[in-house]
Order: sequence, then C-alpha cells, then structure tokens
Amino acid sequence: MILLDIPQGIVNFASAVLAAIVLVVLTLATLGFRFLFSLQGRLTAQETRMEILWEEYKLEGIPNLRRGAGPPGNPMLQERWEELLTKLEQDEIRDEEAQELLAALLKRREQAKEEDDVVTNMLLGPGIVLTKWKLKEKELREQK
Repeated sequence: MILLDIPQGIVNFASAVLAAIVLVVLTLATLGFRFLFSLQGRLTAQETRMEILWEEYKLEGIPNLRRGAGPPGNPMLQERWEELLTKLEQDEIRDEEAQELLAALLKRREQAKEEDDVVTNMLLGPGIVLTKWKLKEKELREQK
C-alpha cells in the first residue's frame, strides 16, 4: 500500500468541504420532501373543499332544477328527467346518462334564452355545472 504524504491541513479541509456538501444535499432533500408533503396536504385540502362545495351545490341545485326547469318546455320525458336528476344527486349517473342529461339541459337553456326566461336559465346553470363536473371527475380520476 502506498501512503501519500498529504499534509494534515489539506485532509482536514477536504473533510470539511465533503461534510458541508453532504449537509447541503441533505438539507435540500429535506426541504424538497417538506415541500412535496406540504403540496400534497394542500391538494388534499383542496379536494376536500371541492367535495364539500359539490355536496352543497348539489343540495341546492338539483331540487331547484326539479321545481323550476322541468315541464313545460323540457325536451326530455318527465320520468327520465327525474330519473337522471336522482342519479346525478346520488352520484350514480353513468357517463352516457350524464351526456344525455347535459344535452337536455343545454337544449332547455336555449329554449329559455329564446323565451327570455331568466329564472329558468338561472336554475339550469347549476345542473349544467354539476353534470359537466361529473363527466370531468371521471376523466380526472383516470389521469391519477
């Protein structure tokens, strides 16, 4: 084994530099993990707020749709309208049904615009938002 004659001061300096580099790397890694966990917590909190908003919106929007945006003028049979609104309310609506409901809501909104029916148009808004949200929700889950 060949021993190098390295002055002790250089060895101490190299050790200190190496320790500083390790300390910086560990600090950056810790900060990175803290940031990721913080971000995850904020996203979870945001998802929770969205779920609460969804429930509140659903509690107010769907009953108003039933009362104010149904017949006359509804482009869908009343039984089917009620069935799809109930499924939307209970989060059991399938994509095809949501598309069907959305088409009826948009058609009804056009009729309300033509008739200058501001109240019906206003009541249709939450239904359109809820239906589009359900369609988007599945897409977002698939991306995760």
